[in-house]
Amino acid sequence: MDANSGNSQAPQQATEDERSPRRVLVVEDEAIIAMYVEDVISTFGYSVAGVVTNVAEALAFIEKHAIDAAVLDINLKGSLVFPFADALLRRGIPFVFASSYGEGGIPARYRVGPVVQKPFAPSELHRALAATEQLRQKTQAV
Repeated sequence: MDANSGNSQAPQQATEDERSPRRVLVVEDEAIIAMYVEDVISTFGYSVAGVVTNVAEALAFIEKHAIDAAVLDINLKGSLVFPFADALLRRGIPFVFASSYGEGGIPARYRVGPVVQKPFAPSELHRALAATEQLRQKTQAV
């Protein structure tokens, strides 16, 4: 009986993990935009892991908290978010750039995931987050 419960426990655990909301970190220095992004993330069934306003806070956050994806503004009060994007790439955590720069303002090295250009509709961010799920699945399969 213990063997049967052990066998059924592993699939059940995976099912619970699959159903839990994906944790998304918001890296945005403008409060109103951060609130908008939080609302969009929550509306589409994701969990807001946290909101940070600069690279140092973002790096510290991922040292203490697990996240599944991130939404990144490129310019954070004059500092570029790319050092944090590097940390996410090393960890295999997908991200979305949400910026007024658009795709043209992103160095080729970081064009590995979706980009939404501000201002963006909720559906655009939803599609981008869904794309990060596919990227993460591909990364985990490798």
